[in-house]
Amino acid sequence: MVKAELKIKVMKAAPPKKRSLWEKIYLPEIARGLSVTARHFGKNMVYHVARMIGLKPAERVSVTYQYPEERRPLSPRLRTLHRLTKREDGSP
Repeated sequence: MVKAELKIKVMKAAPPKKRSLWEKIYLPEIARGLSVTARHFGKNMVYHVARMIGLKPAERVSVTYQYPEERRPLSPRLRTLHRLTKREDGSP
């Protein structure tokens, strides 16, 4: 019977990269994040203003329903019924 030996090679981690003060305070990343946010805000603002004045047709978009005053429209194919059951003390 032959014994198989496993040799495990231990690798050392690379030393951490030295960062400048500019990189340590994260200003470039903060500026990049703010620019992405401003770009999205501007694009969405132009889109919504164009829809408001009638330049863009209304598309199916996200809608907020003021529940319970305004009920969400349900599909005619929906066959479920929500039921509240009462406990012995009468509370739902």
